[in-house]
Amino acid sequence: MTHSDPFNSQKMLISVNSMQRDKFTKPQGQFQYFANVGLKINLKFGGLNHKLNSELPVIKEGKTMVVGYDVIHPTNLNVTKDEFPSQVGMVASVDSDLGQWPAISWNQKGGQEMLDTTLTEAFKSRLRRWQAVNKQQLPENILFFRDGVSEGQYSQVLTAELPLIRAACQNIYGSSKPQPKLTVVVSVKRHHVRFYPTAEAGRSSSGNTKSGTVVDRGVTLARYWDFFLTAHHALQGKKLRGRACRLPKANIENRNLAAGALYCHSRRNL
Repeated sequence: MTHSDPFNSQKMLISVNSMQRDKFTKPQGQFQYFANVGLKINLKFGGLNHKLNSELPVIKEGKTMVVGYDVIHPTNLNVTKDEFPSQVGMVASVDSDLGQWPAISWNQKGGQEMLDTTLTEAFKSRLRRWQAVNKQQLPENILFFRDGVSEGQYSQVLTAELPLIRAACQNIYGSSKPQPKLTVVVSVKRHHVRFYPTAEAGRSSSGNTKSGTVVDRGVTLARYWDFFLTAHHALQGKKLRGRACRLPKANIENRNLAAGALYCHSRRNL
């Protein structure tokens, strides 16, 4: 019997990691290069690279999923927005250490920021992934980080996207299980607020405020619960503070949870 398939129809999905030859053979800086490669390989095999020193109870109980999603639009192309689609990316945690963030991505109409009904099916796949890792249990709390929207679009997140997320939950949880508590936090990078240390004790080596600095009064919004966070150390230049804004009707009000999740991101080449 002959087969047109050279692999005899037996295929397996294997995690791989690409390396550049000039980096691989370069004598200088090999330790740092191989360390970075090792971290990426460890993630692909389901390992844990780092976690918070001060564990948050709401996360450590293993009942809270953290989700992040954003939309990227085609730019610097000599085409109209309708010719190229925008791409949505979503990650969702599956463990109590926030070490693994399985991802999913899909296309939607070019230039469109608010997500369409594909969000429902995409989030259903994240809930099923959580079930597969957590003995068929579902999260009791879900914290969403939404990136890429302006202050004028906050209400659209609640009216256009939140119902699609609720629809996914209703489908997966059904009527026999209680629905999860949802919290939506908008992460904003494009703002003009800058902070400067007023004492040497609060100054980093690059002249910025130290990582972990939080400003939650004086320059915040009256309508929303928001704060500014210096999440990471800046090696040089002026560090831009991330702005997190919790939208109304939220169920998780622990600012430490929102701040801590920002330290648990992991990068890898797919």
